[in-house]
Amino acid sequence: MKNLLEYVSNVMMKWNWVIIGFWIVTLIFGIFYSSELQDRLTGGGWSVPGSDSEEAYHYVTESFETRDASSLTISIHHDDWVVEDDTYRQVLEQTTTALLEEPIVEQVYTWNHLEEGVRESFVAENGHTSIGIVELNIDEGFAQKYVPHIQERLTAIIDEEGFDVALVGTPAFWGEMNELSQEGLENAHLYALPIILMILIVVFRSAVSAMIPLFLSSISIVGTLTVLTFISLNMEMSVFVLDAALMLGIGVGIDFTLIFLKRFQEELQTSGENLHEAINQTMRDSGSSIVYSGLTIIGTMAALLFVEIAAVRSIAIGIIVVVTLLLLVGLTLLPALLSLLGKRVFALAIFPSKRTKRKSFSIVRQVMKRPVVYLISATIVLLVLSIPALDLKVATPDAQLLPENSDVRKGIVNIDHSFGEGYTSPIHVVMEVPKETVRSSENLEYIKQTEQWLSNVEHVESVQSIFSLFSVDDNEVLIQTLEETSELLTSDQQLMLDRYLSVDQTVVVFDVISKYSASSKETREIVDGIREEFVSQSSEWNVYVGGETAEGMDTSASLNDRLVPVLCLTLAFLFIILTVTFQSLVIPIKAIAMNLLSLGATYGILVMVFQWGWGSNLFGIEDFSYIQNFVPILLLGLLFSLSTDYEVFLLSRVQEAYHSGKSNRDSVEIGIMKSAPIISGAAVIMIAVFGSFAFAGVLPMQQLGLGMAVAILIDATLIRLLIVPATMTWLGKWNWWFPFKRR
Repeated sequence: MKNLLEYVSNVMMKWNWVIIGFWIVTLIFGIFYSSELQDRLTGGGWSVPGSDSEEAYHYVTESFETRDASSLTISIHHDDWVVEDDTYRQVLEQTTTALLEEPIVEQVYTWNHLEEGVRESFVAENGHTSIGIVELNIDEGFAQKYVPHIQERLTAIIDEEGFDVALVGTPAFWGEMNELSQEGLENAHLYALPIILMILIVVFRSAVSAMIPLFLSSISIVGTLTVLTFISLNMEMSVFVLDAALMLGIGVGIDFTLIFLKRFQEELQTSGENLHEAINQTMRDSGSSIVYSGLTIIGTMAALLFVEIAAVRSIAIGIIVVVTLLLLVGLTLLPALLSLLGKRVFALAIFPSKRTKRKSFSIVRQVMKRPVVYLISATIVLLVLSIPALDLKVATPDAQLLPENSDVRKGIVNIDHSFGEGYTSPIHVVMEVPKETVRSSENLEYIKQTEQWLSNVEHVESVQSIFSLFSVDDNEVLIQTLEETSELLTSDQQLMLDRYLSVDQTVVVFDVISKYSASSKETREIVDGIREEFVSQSSEWNVYVGGETAEGMDTSASLNDRLVPVLCLTLAFLFIILTVTFQSLVIPIKAIAMNLLSLGATYGILVMVFQWGWGSNLFGIEDFSYIQNFVPILLLGLLFSLSTDYEVFLLSRVQEAYHSGKSNRDSVEIGIMKSAPIISGAAVIMIAVFGSFAFAGVLPMQQLGLGMAVAILIDATLIRLLIVPATMTWLGKWNWWFPFKRR
């Protein structure tokens, strides 16, 4: 590896202008194409292939005339006016006219235009809130792009004061999430960049050096967005991939550059100002550390590709792409730039300092005097912080992710308050007739019994089905009605019938309305009860349970099932990487144990903040009571990879000293003395980057950002300054034990 890196270094120095020009052209080219990615991101990809909820989703969206995936519900509310008032009806007319002028809107149904027998189901009992149906002529993915802009124009058109008019539904929710994600990124950059610049200048003590990591990260991020744009042509990419890629691109890019430049500065002094030798030695030592660190991140993220959830896989792909590009850019651009700039890379010194002999940190010496005491104390602290993780609960993204002033959130709240808390996210019970169609007394009787059974389930507010439209007890009358729909039903009645009966009349759907929100414990109990007591007993009928709650439960179950295999794959990969790097079996085992302790403590702090609400006001979040279901498994891979990054860098310096003939104790002290300042500087920058998302991002990215910031803080303090020197001192020469290594 070191010989290969030295060869690469020589080539990059020889063709330095070509390499620099290539990456500048790549940056310009990438800026042009990367801007298209935002419009291609979607909120989908959370279903589990082949799951009960996915089967229900396909039936509901493909078999029913008015239940397309891009269908929207429109909410109209006023605190004083009721639907019969002229002002209210005027607003309904304004809303319908405005929506029909939109090119993507196919049809609009509101209380104004429906007949007497049907319109009652479109207005709440208090009359202040009404709903409507909006049919679109494009698919769900494209609808997410246009719906937020339609909402803006609709809000501007309604000139009557006090009316809340909002588009509600999956395209509206994820369209809003996309907008908020973009806004969060801009705010995160606004908060983070001044802090990052200040820290870079303090760490590098040079304005020129401080700009290089930002240049490196910019090229990698823009290149990543370009690659993801092309990937999105054939694969659905989650709206969260942009946040994750930018978060890692900035943090890891600065991390790699800091390690490289600091080592170059040291080698320049050692080699007597020999530029060529200093760059080559930097590539051999720090370059190999960067390669192993990058491969570790890529390997741990590759383990997530075995997860069934497409959205999680897309986030993993985004991180893999950005780290791969960071490796390519770092190992080519850095030696090329250094060969061109030489010592000028440290020009424009901001905080000049005298060269003094470095002294080891007093805390490390104290730890090395009493290694067992510090090891036990630090371990106890991490175990105590891990205790809340036993209460970790996960949930899928829902309306609570949106801010309270969001139009979509207001629309959902108005509907829930007026029609029932679970009205906007009903549980879909889909039943496929075992033979022929529903037009038989036997089938209709079973459907009617099912509706009655579902109505009696605990926590159920109401059940809507074909019997909600036909209030008749005589099945023969209902059969005749179904057979002669063209003669006996009006167009509005046919519209409602099409929501509960498939076009071929072989599938019926029940909308089970819960008394509670979609992510509540009670609603999940309804889904469990239907699946355990009803679906399992329906031997002749094909029955599927879907909807927001069911899909979230299936997704969380799938992620939980994959957590242990992903953990095992990650640990196995880290063990191999560290064993190959250090030719030791003890160091990988220690690293895995420390990572597990750090992971448990990070989970515990997330539970305290986002579930228990400790300090949640500091981050501007409301009581959510759950962790987003993809955050724990994503944190696992990122935490292990970044922790291993610092582990490789620190222990490489210890190993160098040990192989040069120093004692184990002296090697540990020298290694920490040389690496700890750089690790601390890198950690501060990483905490600033990740922490900015904790304050400014959407809720899932807030949780991920805070989790990463906490993990880096724990790793740079308790792990690197206490546990590592304590274990290295305590184990002595056993640190380097490897059964097949020659003396």
